[in-house]
Amino acid sequence: MASEDAPRYQRAWYALGWLMVLTVVVGSLAPAGSSMPAGVSDKFMHFTAYAGLAFVFMGAAGRHHWLRIAVGLLALGASIELAQGWLTEARSAEWLDMAANALGVAGGIAAAWLLPGNWCRQVEAVAGVGGEGR
Repeated sequence: MASEDAPRYQRAWYALGWLMVLTVVVGSLAPAGSSMPAGVSDKFMHFTAYAGLAFVFMGAAGRHHWLRIAVGLLALGASIELAQGWLTEARSAEWLDMAANALGVAGGIAAAWLLPGNWCRQVEAVAGVGGEGR
């Protein structure tokens, strides 16, 4: 059951989050290519990916789920790093990538926390689809 501070279209927000997770997993385990823009640090990419994941999932969930989501995202990042080291030839596990992932999760949580209320509900209200009735 959706919590009081969860958005009306919580399933859609979660679907967006899981699509982002799939994109991160595929992008992290695919053979390394030259798809990274010139001059962009891979640590910055790790940070922004996990900040985005945390921000979306924090908005989709009620605040009482944030710790569980943060732990899950940290476990996802660690699992991907281990998989890169064990399952791929072209990738390697890096502690600094895991640190960038963790900082990204913290940044996403901070961004969601700094916004008053639930940011997904605010987007729904601006779009005219929020409403109080469920």
